[in-house]
Amino acid sequence: MIDLKYGHDYYKIDGKYVLEETLAENLKVNRENVCLMNGANGGLQFLLNVIANEFRINKKIPKAILDFPNYFYTLKFLESNKYKTIFIKRNKNFDFPIKEFIYNIKKQKPNLIILTSPNNPFGLPISDINLNKIINSAKKDQIILIDRACVNIAKHISTKDLLNKYRNKKIIVLHSYSKTHNLASKRVGYYVTNNTDVAKMLRNQEDHCRVNYDAITALQKALKNKKVVKESINNIKNSLKIIAEFKKNHKDFCYSNSKSNFIVIVGNTNIFEKLRKTFIFLDNKPLQLPSNCCRLNISDPKKVKLFFKEYEKLENEIRK
Repeated sequence: MIDLKYGHDYYKIDGKYVLEETLAENLKVNRENVCLMNGANGGLQFLLNVIANEFRINKKIPKAILDFPNYFYTLKFLESNKYKTIFIKRNKNFDFPIKEFIYNIKKQKPNLIILTSPNNPFGLPISDINLNKIINSAKKDQIILIDRACVNIAKHISTKDLLNKYRNKKIIVLHSYSKTHNLASKRVGYYVTNNTDVAKMLRNQEDHCRVNYDAITALQKALKNKKVVKESINNIKNSLKIIAEFKKNHKDFCYSNSKSNFIVIVGNTNIFEKLRKTFIFLDNKPLQLPSNCCRLNISDPKKVKLFFKEYEKLENEIRK
């Protein structure tokens, strides 16, 4: 049979739908409720854009709430889509501001509740207790977007159980394979929702070619490799051991109690500046962190060990 449905090799995109069917079956939701996306960033941009447009159609300004500091691309996409954003700041210990967060959900009545868990830059997941409190505080018409792009090495409620537990709420969960399956360069992730109306709204705006064939093929291979996720988790745990060991001999040094790919460390500002000659890490401006803080990717323990070895070397030079 000759296929005239697509041009050239676009037929390969059909692999996207096969994977979506598998995901839907595993998550116990309808096929239409799952969609593969061009990475977590692509998914995040798509979701925030579609949700904003839905409110603009009804001549309403979309309103969102999230904790702060938060993922810089989330902030960028909120700004570009003209959201009225309510920022609830974390305290000096990086704790999630649960009481103030729920208070503002009830007072400000946001259309969209964004929960980044684990948080980026701190690597801190929202506890199941707080997650339950937030979801229970939300009204049925409020959309709850849970960004789970980063690895969470702590115990937490599964996405399948979460969607099933709150069937009467409008929940969207965003996942990525970049960090769990080492597919950052391929750009592949997915969103899933438990709400039929939300699924229809998103599907109406779907770009069917948001995932390329190379990404689909790489993902199919990665999903068969059960070791890759364990390796990602063990790498983070080993990095955290290196940082904890460093802390023992450095009283003025502290860090966020990360359970994920990223961590914020608090140390010497001058040393951080000197370390930039050897190591590449994000500037504090997009993260809106103080100058004595630094966000590190801790997915590779070997690189983390080199970083702290160099930090200690520079620290000893300053003391002399």
